[in-house]
Amino acid sequence: MKIFNYWKPFLIAFVILYGSLTSSSNIPKVNFLDFKYADKCIHAFFYFALTLSFITALYKNTKLKQFDLYLLTFLLVKSYGILMEVFQYSFTTDRSPELLDLLANFTGIILAMAIFAAIKNNRIVKYL
Repeated sequence: MKIFNYWKPFLIAFVILYGSLTSSSNIPKVNFLDFKYADKCIHAFFYFALTLSFITALYKNTKLKQFDLYLLTFLLVKSYGILMEVFQYSFTTDRSPELLDLLANFTGIILAMAIFAAIKNNRIVKYL
């Protein structure tokens, strides 16, 4: 198992880490994301991307059984989301953990796993 095969999930995980621990005043405002619960949509999007990239990398580079592939992906990505909430509580002053953030993360994870299940036998997977 070569670590280079997992560059996409590592990159996305780093972006999530940066976004989770950076002061909210340092994150640029985007006009089209100025609506109620926009931050929850962002959580869902990034955890969707992390999950899809991680499950795809595992699928391409391991011989895991289908159940193990989904379980490992779910446990690792969900644990990462929980860890980011703990880090926000522990290491930031203007960010706080929220249960709705975890729910948004969970939504992104489940959506990504469902989409992967639908496309895993398609040629598009080699491009993910």
